[in-house]
Amino acid sequence: MTIFRRFIGLAAVAVAVALAGLPSVAKASPFTEALTKDYFELATVQYYYSHDPFAVKARAADSGKNVQPWDPSKKEVPAKDRNDLNNGYSRLMAALNGGFREQNPKQASKAQTNFDCWLFHVVDAKGKDWKCIKQCRDAFEKAMAEWKPPVAAKPAPPPPSKPMAKPAPPPPPRSFIVFFDWNRANVRPDAQRVLETAAAYAEERGHGRVNLAGHADRSGNARYNMGLSQRRADAVKAALVKLGLASGGIATTARGESAPLVTTGDGVREPRNRRVEITF
Repeated sequence: MTIFRRFIGLAAVAVAVALAGLPSVAKASPFTEALTKDYFELATVQYYYSHDPFAVKARAADSGKNVQPWDPSKKEVPAKDRNDLNNGYSRLMAALNGGFREQNPKQASKAQTNFDCWLFHVVDAKGKDWKCIKQCRDAFEKAMAEWKPPVAAKPAPPPPSKPMAKPAPPPPPRSFIVFFDWNRANVRPDAQRVLETAAAYAEERGHGRVNLAGHADRSGNARYNMGLSQRRADAVKAALVKLGLASGGIATTARGESAPLVTTGDGVREPRNRRVEITF
């Protein structure tokens, strides 16, 4: 990669100097130590102490912060790369949350940092260096191949003489959809019944995590639609809080025009794509 590897020998020295100058913190985990090293190796030498996004992430990891990979749904990813990056992000998060950090911290770090490298060159670097994109993606896939999902142990059967009653299964997961008028983020009166049903379902489940994903149709530009879909998600969250759900248990995500219910051309007003999806 021309930008990141041009001064690799000097980069190794700069990493050591940079880390030595950082304030001391509690002992880092093997994963955060690997993240610090790998992000610094991606940063350009001249920006180790400044605004380079990889250097910023490296210093955050070294200070003990929970550094997450970039979410492609929050960036303006070109349509031709969107499915691949979203799929890669989903697989990466499933591995990281499934024990990859603890199972193989070095390869988990390689997977996260190379995913960010891949996304950076597609979006922030405008896809100009296709060789760098391929190198980052190949390194990501190689690291992900080291992820070994844990195999759940089979529970021991109950003693024949004392059969145990099976616990009642939890209510099956459900989703709800609230639709919006064109270019509006206020909750319509006809959505109140949907919100009341969703709130009652959350009460039945004992609350738990509620996820709100805001969407927009393709009648505006992508940046505007991202903000509009976030406002819609925030409006639904406020309505659910008003119905008694705890604000801290509700997460919102803006999807913009990236995940339509109905596929349309650019500039088309499609009512079914102007929505907030409520999932549990």
